[in-house]
Amino acid sequence: MANCPRPVINEVGKLNQRLYKRAGLTLIEMLIVITIMAILATFAYPSFTTATENADENVHRAMIRNIRIQIELYQVHHGGSIPNLIQSWDEMTKPTIYKGRTYGPYLSETPMSHKRSNVLDGLNVDPPERCGFVYDYRGGSGTGMIWATNGSGKKLYKW
Repeated sequence: MANCPRPVINEVGKLNQRLYKRAGLTLIEMLIVITIMAILATFAYPSFTTATENADENVHRAMIRNIRIQIELYQVHHGGSIPNLIQSWDEMTKPTIYKGRTYGPYLSETPMSHKRSNVLDGLNVDPPERCGFVYDYRGGSGTGMIWATNGSGKKLYKW
């Protein structure tokens, strides 16, 4: 009777040893896992690209809103005149003097629209290919409205 339980324990012990020796996946199992991951990635990737585009657009929208607010503040401080952004951004990024008082700087640094800081003068114009901003200056008699262009410069963002 003492010998009966012993072989059962040995068989279970041998079975457990065989299961523990096999640690890796077979080639078929790996291919199945990779295929499932690829299918999941095809569903997730468009969401990430859309989120990136939306984030980029929101950054530019906030930047344009801030520039417009600062141009309006410049107008208030300078008797209704608008800054000449066609030549440079200095009137917005450096302190200015109007009637003996110092104002600004209105922006901490030169803004960039898709890595371009250049400004085209005009209203209702098609910007050239390499343009960062379109600004209605018209020799100082414009409205002071500013728009950003997309990366190619062919489309205006008129938020």
